[in-house]
Amino acid sequence: MLIYIFFLATVLRHCDTGPYHTGSIEAEQCSKNPWTNLLYINNFNFKPWTGKDDGQCLGQTWYLANDMQFFIIAPPIVYIIWKWKKIGLALTGILIAASAAIPSALTYHYGWGPTDQGFSGKNYMEWFYIKPWNRFGPYIMGILLGYILHCTKSRPFKMSKVANAWGWGIAIATGLAVVYGLKGYELCSAQNTAPGCRHRTVAESVIFGGFHRQAWAVACAWVIFACCRGYGGWVNELLSWSGFIPFSKMSFIMYLTHMNVEKYIYGMYPSSLQLNVTSAVIFVLASMGYSAIISAIIFVCIELPWLLTEKLFMGLVTRPKQKAK
Repeated sequence: MLIYIFFLATVLRHCDTGPYHTGSIEAEQCSKNPWTNLLYINNFNFKPWTGKDDGQCLGQTWYLANDMQFFIIAPPIVYIIWKWKKIGLALTGILIAASAAIPSALTYHYGWGPTDQGFSGKNYMEWFYIKPWNRFGPYIMGILLGYILHCTKSRPFKMSKVANAWGWGIAIATGLAVVYGLKGYELCSAQNTAPGCRHRTVAESVIFGGFHRQAWAVACAWVIFACCRGYGGWVNELLSWSGFIPFSKMSFIMYLTHMNVEKYIYGMYPSSLQLNVTSAVIFVLASMGYSAIISAIIFVCIELPWLLTEKLFMGLVTRPKQKAK
């Protein structure tokens, strides 16, 4: 990430072309406060996009900051579960409950929508969406899943076909409800005041805003558990396909670069774009393809040599010394 921030701050402004290019803005942002990204605290320094220089660099990396903060607090939780099982599981349960209660309470207090600004005067993105206290629930549930997998790995785990079918059914239904549960209607908000919109109720906003991330985590946890314990069927075969390995090596780089690729493509057009479904799909596939190509080049030319150098260095440092004869 450090190398990419350096590229954005120095080189990108000379690469952009077109009337809507944003390279100079990105360069200014990455020159001003890159230390917040490198210290993984940029989710506390995030300001909503205003079109002006607001000190933001690599805006999508707000989640890397969340992830690092969760990673820092995870070892004490894991240690407590390992050392004092009942206390650790009780602590995990309290944290999961808090991860739903906190966003629910904030959504109710500030009047946000289920997943958007609603009519609240408090910025949803800045004060809710990117903050760690609204997102740590799935991480804690992942720790709990890891504990369950650890407890079931040393002995055969048997599950009836009926239980397996119920598990998959509930997981699929839960996942679909999270993704499409709000798609049946257009909710009214400060950005959407069309005549056909429907005002969301407080209960809808509070329940969905507080519980949808945990529900999605439960659906994903079932897929992982079933596949690890031999009940995944063709889903496990698909997810274990070796063709995903190259993409897994490039996924992090694609995460860092994809937004700049999209901005570069947008910037080349002489006017704003009006996209229908077909043209949007074509545009997204093209952006994904270019992002994959650029990420592959970065992986081969930068990340892979760095990893090999690190591996060689660590091998020299950790290699046991030979006793003198």
